[in-house]
Amino acid sequence: MHEPPSPVDSEDGKQYNGSRWHSFLVGGRYTNLKLAFKASLAVVLTLAIGEADNVSAVEGTTLYVSTIFATLFMANKTRVQTIENALIAGVLMAAVIPYGMLGYLCAKATRDPARDATALRQYASAMARGDTKNATPAIFYQPEAAAVSAVFLFGLAWAANVAKTLFVPFTFPIVASTIVCGILFLQGYLYPEWSQFYTIVKQVLYSAYIGLASSTIVGLVVFPYNAREPYLALTGRFLDTVEKLISGHANHFSTAHVRYRQHLSAENAESSHSSNTETKDSTDRIKSPSKKAKNEPPNPMVALQGLREALTAISAVHALSKVPAKREVALGHMRGSELEAMHKHCRSLLIPVLGCNLWSQVADVINKDETTDSVHDQGRETFLQSLGAETNGGSEEEDRIYRLMAERIAPRIKALSNSCTDAIVHIQRLLHLGPYSRPPLLFRPFVRSPQGITEADLHFSDTFEAEIAAFWAEKHADDHEAFRFSNGRPSVASLLILYMESTMHAMSESLLVFTRWAEEQHSSGIMTSRRLILPKSSRYTKAISRGLYNLKQHTHEDGESNEIRRTTTGMRGIEDDYEVEAERQDATDAFLVKAKSTLVARTGFFSGVALALYRFKIFLFDSNVSAFGFRAAVAMTAGALPAFFPDSVAAFLRFRLIWITFTVLLGLQPVLGRGIAASVFRVLGTIVGGVAGLVVLEVGRVAGGRLPLFFLTLLVPFYFFQLDPKKNLLPVLLTVITEDLVVGYELQKDKLGVAAIERSGQAYLAPPALMGYRILLTLAGVVIALLFSIFPSLPTARNLLRDNVAKHFFLISDMYLLCSVRRTADRFDLPKDIDKAITKKQAESLALSAAATDLIGLTGFEPSPRGVFPRDEWSKFLLLFNNFNTALAVSNALFTRLEQGGQQYNLLRESDSDLAATADEYSRVAAATVLAIGNALFVWQPISPTLRSPVVAHQAVLQRLSDLSSTITAQRERGLLSADTVTHFGAHRIVSALMSKYLEDLLKQTTVLVGESGFRSYLTAHRKEEKLQ
Repeated sequence: MHEPPSPVDSEDGKQYNGSRWHSFLVGGRYTNLKLAFKASLAVVLTLAIGEADNVSAVEGTTLYVSTIFATLFMANKTRVQTIENALIAGVLMAAVIPYGMLGYLCAKATRDPARDATALRQYASAMARGDTKNATPAIFYQPEAAAVSAVFLFGLAWAANVAKTLFVPFTFPIVASTIVCGILFLQGYLYPEWSQFYTIVKQVLYSAYIGLASSTIVGLVVFPYNAREPYLALTGRFLDTVEKLISGHANHFSTAHVRYRQHLSAENAESSHSSNTETKDSTDRIKSPSKKAKNEPPNPMVALQGLREALTAISAVHALSKVPAKREVALGHMRGSELEAMHKHCRSLLIPVLGCNLWSQVADVINKDETTDSVHDQGRETFLQSLGAETNGGSEEEDRIYRLMAERIAPRIKALSNSCTDAIVHIQRLLHLGPYSRPPLLFRPFVRSPQGITEADLHFSDTFEAEIAAFWAEKHADDHEAFRFSNGRPSVASLLILYMESTMHAMSESLLVFTRWAEEQHSSGIMTSRRLILPKSSRYTKAISRGLYNLKQHTHEDGESNEIRRTTTGMRGIEDDYEVEAERQDATDAFLVKAKSTLVARTGFFSGVALALYRFKIFLFDSNVSAFGFRAAVAMTAGALPAFFPDSVAAFLRFRLIWITFTVLLGLQPVLGRGIAASVFRVLGTIVGGVAGLVVLEVGRVAGGRLPLFFLTLLVPFYFFQLDPKKNLLPVLLTVITEDLVVGYELQKDKLGVAAIERSGQAYLAPPALMGYRILLTLAGVVIALLFSIFPSLPTARNLLRDNVAKHFFLISDMYLLCSVRRTADRFDLPKDIDKAITKKQAESLALSAAATDLIGLTGFEPSPRGVFPRDEWSKFLLLFNNFNTALAVSNALFTRLEQGGQQYNLLRESDSDLAATADEYSRVAAATVLAIGNALFVWQPISPTLRSPVVAHQAVLQRLSDLSSTITAQRERGLLSADTVTHFGAHRIVSALMSKYLEDLLKQTTVLVGESGFRSYLTAHRKEEKLQ
């Protein structure tokens, strides 16, 4: 095999990508540090700008507010996110000002002019005396104006919480706009004169846009992070993980005969009663985890299972990062269409790799390796019964096949896996991925670059294709021996061989197509020269259409008609339609339940207006999102109540109780578990931020020492935020905001003086007291958010998990039926683009699986009044379901390869005319089982005991397959069937048995869950049943 050069070689023989400069510029090791540096610099720069005299004169006492806005906007990572969020935030903050002015004018219209005149005289007199405690805006309070302002604040809070739930990527622009307008409603209504209100508007907008401008400029200038960088880095990680999985599973296959003999020696030792001492061979048997020696090496399947989970997570994030990468303006190589093609090639590798993982699970089930997937004797017997193969352990036939596997087949598999890993390295070199990434153009003269591509490298695919052909050519000599039957039934070992060969063939074919595409990109000059790449307008129209699609889901019924529409849409083949569901990977998305649809016909302009109003009414009263927005608006208004009463408005202004309202805005979540977790993290973040602010003020007392120290203390939380943005967002946000307040408030006092602060109604607080008040305000916001999370109760993660998994089963039933329909192509006319519909279902299933995993984690934060929530049982259930989903995808891919056989497939299908009818009967049983499990979870009722067992139903198919296997053997010996057709047929048999086994296990696990997780009331279950009808 052609050996690709390692990422070394320059003329001096040193490793170019091992240099610190190269790792810093193109490696992912320092990316988080660079992003944290940018965020810290933006916040410190904003605070430094506020120290300028001309800026301070306009900002007044809102100096520290600009740092909060800079903190909010530095959550953006990539350049395109920075630009898009800056534009959206700028427009939104300007758009809410008219709404704030309208609220002020309405409040002003209710004011009593005589009382205003009296208050103005008292205010002027207090100012003349220097009485700053009485010369505050609270002196202008009038209850009518307060009531009007409270109504407008409630409407703002409802709209903001609905918007941040529907449009998660734009959460921070929405929050920033809400803060801008909320300050106007909470303070602006007090002023009787327009000039006073205009001063507040100018100060707030000035602070907001300074924070936005500084964060945007720093994000675009300092270490600019192109959106293509994370996408290409994820592609490199994806290929690296695929390479490790291929090598690991090939090694696992190569040692299968060793584990087989260990299994036999263990069985012989257990059945031996002639001696009480252990024999020497019994020390090599596979032991349970509790009996393993401490120095025994870990089971390889544990590492492979971890790699599989990592690959699934990477593929999910990879699909999401592709969308902003295609909207990036860059001087690079690949356009958006090439990035999309690269993503499709990566996705084509996913099913074969997961298929290899299924092979390892099957082999370990047969050998009773109890360290993987909770294997037990009953599960093993269920699988062997589904397989319908010879299970004579220790027979001469089994020994012969395992010996053949060790001597002749394992070396072929190992050689092909080595070729596949070389192909992955070759693809990385051609596309400049992973360790073969190239430094930026300006730094190339100073940093070593990878070795260039030679003309011989561009013919790598020809060599790879020849090795794939040699893999099948060598099989001609031994496939008759491997695929030998005893009494019409194949042995388990022979089916394992056929399955592994089929899977490796699929992997090598997908890699060959990927390699040819990469070579074409290089030979055409795309990867050898950079060009200015501008995003197409269609990228933004698609993003807008996806947002409208997301919003439209809340004005349609989640019923049968919508499911039919969703399936037929996938069959029509709308491009990138799977991205709509692939982006919904958060637990909050499980909360977004669609409302009922309308029957109003759209026949004209006025009918369209009526339809829009009717749908808005449905969304307003029937949508869970609207209900959450109403709840959050009540909570925020409750937190702001001191601002609307005469006895408390002065204290509200003096001690900045406004932060209670905004704490509720940041913390109230649409899922109870997430809300509780957010509350805990907010309190911890506030304490850490307050302590850090005190350290900055005390240690940095020297002239000019506070800002550098402030910068260093911000690096740590921002760095932790980059490590896990989803988990660390709230604690880091509250940490930085609290530190901004403590440090910025003190710098504001040094700049303006205590008198200027008190004239605005605020009380000057020393830094320790300010930190204490800030913690108390956070606790008050947490308590209010928790109260409105529990009474009335928010949807819990437990209920959402059940509904999410039920929806998952309904989706898989659609996918299973679509895959079954593909097998009826000779009898029925198939819908157009059915393959694209199946691909769409697979992407949706991946998104739902990620959401279910997130929900399982959130259940740990929720109180469980009916006992401990069985998280482990749900995790087992989800693992079984993911395995079934993988087996279904592998089965569909195998059937596709069988179809590619053309005439040989027709000969195979015509060999048994009754097989199709038997397979249809089994498909109906399997589809009914999937739907029954989904319904049982949705209404939380036990499964009917009359449901047929999938394993029993599979026996009829096994009988037809056994009769057909003898015919296949005879046809293969006469040369009528090729080696790949026979191999794919045998692999399909083992996959169908796996699906039956997983369905049987899912039925049992569903019974365990329904029995252990408590029960719902009959009324709740009855309502769910009515919803299904």
